[in-house]
Amino acid sequence: MPRIHLSWLLLATAAALRPQVTRRSLCGAAPALVLAPQLSRAADGPSEALLPEAIYAGNDWIADRKLTIIEGDEKAAETAWRALGGAGAFEVLHKEKYTAGFKPTNEKMSFNSEKFPTWASNAQGTVAVDRSVEIKSRGGKSTQLKSAGVKIEDIGRGQIGTKELFVADGVAFSVARAYEPAPLAKMFGIKEVVTTFALAPDGSVGTAPTSTTKSRLHYEKPEVAKNRQEGIKYF
Repeated sequence: MPRIHLSWLLLATAAALRPQVTRRSLCGAAPALVLAPQLSRAADGPSEALLPEAIYAGNDWIADRKLTIIEGDEKAAETAWRALGGAGAFEVLHKEKYTAGFKPTNEKMSFNSEKFPTWASNAQGTVAVDRSVEIKSRGGKSTQLKSAGVKIEDIGRGQIGTKELFVADGVAFSVARAYEPAPLAKMFGIKEVVTTFALAPDGSVGTAPTSTTKSRLHYEKPEVAKNRQEGIKYF
């Protein structure tokens, strides 16, 4: 089976790493972010998946997660899932509710804010997933993730596609996410696809996927959750 060394992934051209701006729909963009790990991070590229602070900032998001599909090598899939903070039973339809957050970063990226949702702030910075908050809230085990690549796509209207490649506990895996904010209230949805690849003792990564795990997530601010419980509708 063809293999790619992580060292090669890290030395790929900077052009492959620069944020790519597209005008595709979110549904059209998601499949492009779940291919084999043909991505990398150059010295001038982002070190983690960046999101616009104006929409995604804060460590008080209420997250509802549902695991929808598990295919292929279930052991590898579970390893990746738990490395990302998963807790409880690793099975289809498993649900979690927890607090999630996004931490501010010093990295710069320009996003198309022309059609951001009405509730977006004027902040110009970037944020990234705060895994420490998520793991603690989910009750998962903290695992050292080795990042081997990042890709970011600004799809427009605050919709962001991200893909990150990690290595943890002897498994290489990509995490592809499609973020879609609601237009009128502080909430957004995520379609997440985690794909694992074989990792050889010499550090090379197989190009053929060994498993795929899909989840759907819904995030909302506490005040939105309270209003919805009181019967206030946003759509």
